Amino acid sequence: MVDISADDVLQAAIDARSDMKERKATEAEMWLQDFLAGGGKPTQDIYDAAKAVKSKKFPDGFSEGTVDRAKTSLGIKPRKDGFSGQWVWMLPAHEEHHDDVDALGESLEEHQSVSIDQTP
Repeated sequence: MVDISADDVLQAAIDARSDMKERKATEAEMWLQDFLAGGGKPTQDIYDAAKAVKSKKFPDGFSEGTVDRAKTSLGIKPRKDGFSGQWVWMLPAHEEHHDDVDALGESLEEHQSVSIDQTP
């Protein structure tokens, strides 16, 4: 006869569920890093692709909540693509590069708009 309390059974179930959530979060982080490796993507495209990820462990893909937690864990800050554009997620390293390119573009635009009067 096995002597185990109801509390022990319940705690084991809670621990197993917690381990599964942790594994899913880690898998979602790795997936999101791979998915965004080529650059920023619109939020809805990310959610749609995450739901479509099918594996033996996660037959329903990743929920929006799981992907949002992965986003936060990876330090991703969504940004608006233009005034009326979509929200875009990009990895922090890509975001820094994107900001540098934006600043360079603005600098070039300012430079081009300056007219120099070269008349004697």
